[in-house]
Amino acid sequence: MKTKENKGITLIALVITIIVLLILAGVTIATLVGNNGILNKASQAAEETRIAQVEEQVNLWKSEKEMGNTTGGTITSEDDFLQNLKDNGSITEDEIDRTSQIIRIGDREIYYGSGPELTDVYVALYTDGTLVFNSKDEFDEALVSKEYGKIDIFGTNQTPPWYSDANSITTANFLNKVVPKSTARWFYYLTKLTTIQNIANLDTSRVTNMSYMFFACFDLQTVDLTHFNTENVTNMAQMFSNCGDINNLDFSSFNTSKVTNMNAMFHACTNLTQLDLSSFNTENVTDMSSMFDGNRNLTSLNISSFNTSKVTNMRQMFCNCKKLTELDLSNFNTNNVDNYSLMFGMNNDFLPASVTIYIGPNWKSEMTESATNYAGQFVKAE
Repeated sequence: MKTKENKGITLIALVITIIVLLILAGVTIATLVGNNGILNKASQAAEETRIAQVEEQVNLWKSEKEMGNTTGGTITSEDDFLQNLKDNGSITEDEIDRTSQIIRIGDREIYYGSGPELTDVYVALYTDGTLVFNSKDEFDEALVSKEYGKIDIFGTNQTPPWYSDANSITTANFLNKVVPKSTARWFYYLTKLTTIQNIANLDTSRVTNMSYMFFACFDLQTVDLTHFNTENVTNMAQMFSNCGDINNLDFSSFNTSKVTNMNAMFHACTNLTQLDLSSFNTENVTDMSSMFDGNRNLTSLNISSFNTSKVTNMRQMFCNCKKLTELDLSNFNTNNVDNYSLMFGMNNDFLPASVTIYIGPNWKSEMTESATNYAGQFVKAE
């Protein structure tokens, strides 16, 4: 009997030992691979180290650029700098957003461009009709009528949260410096907006999309654009479309070298009489359709420097520009334009027969043939 009892005790002990070992093994595995496990922590530490190293290399490169710009010394190009980071294993190509000039490692974004870091943007409406922008969720509570919280990028068909209060908004004010990635539709359909205060606090150096930014601001007569940095903007479609009271726009500070879309950018700016776009770089623009459509009081339009070699769409580009006396398109290269229907007018909204349109050697003859009946006289520039 003792032998059987001893065997029973031994078996129980063995089972207990196995259970204990399994528990210990589970604890060990959890310690190694759990969310707070050694392996996971080691991986996180390695990524944090990589992030720190990349940030250090980015800061060193920025310092090198600043010094080079000051002293005229040699500067490593952006492409070479990024290639060096890839070659030494610091980053992969998939972690580079070249459009926004950002390196993304996990949830961390490292900006390698020349502008400042992005900030949060909070918006509130004051009782006096002022739409207030701030980099912090801090507003004068005694004046707040409605808070919209932190705003993000608006989609193609998305309106900002203050759109429903558009009829109450007469003023916009930037309390302090904000650095957004997009300003698309920020003032969309603010038909009563007359004044934008402290717009110099809007840092646009990181903005890539300005489409519909001032769309249908019917009562806005002027806006100070002299502080705008547009070097990273790719989309300016409908930016000032239907701004009927706008009478003065200064684009001397604009850098449009990355812009691809200028569709209806100045559509129905009926109060504009002069527009000087000689500073525009349009080498990457593909869409200029309806760009000046409806500018019926425009008497002077300077687009003589436009590079249109990549433009494919010029539909209704100058429709209803009834007061122009001449139009210098001699620099236009229209070889890639496949849509030029109604370029100079539609129905009764044609360019006047007296207008002189100067064209150059890269103007497709069929575009002239389709427009001679209603677009004035085409003259081949020497």
